[in-house]
Amino acid sequence: MQKLFFFTVLMCLSFHFTSAQEIRYVTAPSGLNVRQEPKLEGKILGKIVYATKVVLTETTKEQLAIIDEGKNISGYWVKIQYDNGNKRGYVFDGFLSDAPVKELLPLESLQKKLTFFNAMDVLTLRKYFSDEIIMEYDRIQSIFRDQNKNTDVIKLFFQTRELKKKIIGYINENSHYSDIRDTWGTIWIPDLGKVEKKVKGIFSSCAGECMDYYAHLRIRDFLTLSQNQKDKTFFELIKMVDGNGDPSGDFYPGWITYTWDYGGYSNLGDGSLIDFLKKSKAYFDLYNLDENDKKRIYLSQYRSIIISDLNHGDYGKTQEIVLKEVQAILESDILYLEEKKIIKMMYEEIKGGKKKFPRGEWNMQFECETKNCSFG
Repeated sequence: MQKLFFFTVLMCLSFHFTSAQEIRYVTAPSGLNVRQEPKLEGKILGKIVYATKVVLTETTKEQLAIIDEGKNISGYWVKIQYDNGNKRGYVFDGFLSDAPVKELLPLESLQKKLTFFNAMDVLTLRKYFSDEIIMEYDRIQSIFRDQNKNTDVIKLFFQTRELKKKIIGYINENSHYSDIRDTWGTIWIPDLGKVEKKVKGIFSSCAGECMDYYAHLRIRDFLTLSQNQKDKTFFELIKMVDGNGDPSGDFYPGWITYTWDYGGYSNLGDGSLIDFLKKSKAYFDLYNLDENDKKRIYLSQYRSIIISDLNHGDYGKTQEIVLKEVQAILESDILYLEEKKIIKMMYEEIKGGKKKFPRGEWNMQFECETKNCSFG
């Protein structure tokens, strides 16, 4: 009688478990990692491709929150069955849907939509990007190779900048829960580096390995493509102060001599900063660019960064030479009213030799070209 009772309970439990199973569909375009344990550090058992149907068998109490392409996604680790019930593991349910999702384009169909990247390129790019990004990437590269002299290079430049942001965001945000990173958190993408060698307008500082992926704009490619002096001057001005081409991104100012990875001393006094301020102001005036013009807004960002960095605190030249250039900037007709107010205050600060902060001040350093300045 006890055996019969145990069998009946077991049947009821089995029936209850089966009825609790629910169908879900993978929504992660680059695929969803299956882990041995319900945590990011869990061993990766495999990856389920986009749109695959899985069976949810258990929802754990382990929560996870991530940012994907600028969107906050939160959910739980869940246990699933896949591959016709032959495999099991844990996945993040933020990339599961209870409704079927639109299939990714078959590789052959995607390839037919592209004119620049070949089949091998696409296999690599799909490991890191969505089809939408790949198609936009391809469109921009095709324009660079087109011999049409009517190309709107300024429009292309801003479109490439937006693509750059998507590329950086997609890799960095997806890499936190994918097998792109190793156990030390390093991103390994040497295959992507090989594809990037053939593209124009964008280059990466992470061709093999890095902690975070960065891409930059290759200004010389836009300069080469430019057909009129107005466009050429715009890119020449950017090259004067920034080889990476984006004041709002990760860039190394051209007016800094780097003595270590992240900093160094200002070249204020060598004439380069006053030259940029003079030429950018002349460019605005020559082409009558109003305050809403994209080119003016872009170059004005560099002007603001330069002016705010005049009191950098560490200079390659002597204090006398530095002050002489700041005085020349103030006396020339190359500033707007608000810019002049800021620089007047900075002149006095440099003259006093003290860089001030809300919580104190430190002594400025001069002659760093020849002296051993401290940058720690």
